[in-house]
Amino acid sequence: MKIVLLKPLSLVLLVSASLVARAGSFDFSGELTSSSPTFNRPVANVVVAPGALSNEGTSVFYSEFFFQVDVSGRYDFVNDSSFDDFAALYRGALNPYDPLANVLIANDDRRFSKNAYFSYDLVAGRTYDFVFTTSVNGVTGSFTSSIGGPGNIVAASAVPGPVAALPFALLALKRRRAARSRRDR
Repeated sequence: MKIVLLKPLSLVLLVSASLVARAGSFDFSGELTSSSPTFNRPVANVVVAPGALSNEGTSVFYSEFFFQVDVSGRYDFVNDSSFDDFAALYRGALNPYDPLANVLIANDDRRFSKNAYFSYDLVAGRTYDFVFTTSVNGVTGSFTSSIGGPGNIVAASAVPGPVAALPFALLALKRRRAARSRRDR
């Protein structure tokens, strides 16, 4: 048996390198059913944010996963299903009535596979919405997704988008008008 003595500085570098190389991974699964929400998905684009909506996936079922990371860096998004799936990443939340707003990246097929895959540079502490869906309308089934990268992936609360905030805005407007009406009497 050969014993190698390391100088203290070498030991610190070795320990630091192993901490940086540690990768986090978060696996989750779900099912798209005929009662899942629908939207017109964006077209695939892994270079820049998609700028158009799909002509094939005009009313696809989808599932969302809100999360944050604790370390900024490049993260991989890997999906597995028995059907031709599609995935998109949003900063904040998907607005199903404006699916191009906040979209960062979207992808259909990984090379030689029907399953979506992409990598993206995430910022620590920012909330993201991972949207799993299908390539074409009417497809249902179960899926498994995995997010992996240099830090921990932590489930986050849904970010209220403009559609979710609409009832509260209308209520505030109604109260303001009522108060103005009382004041004008």
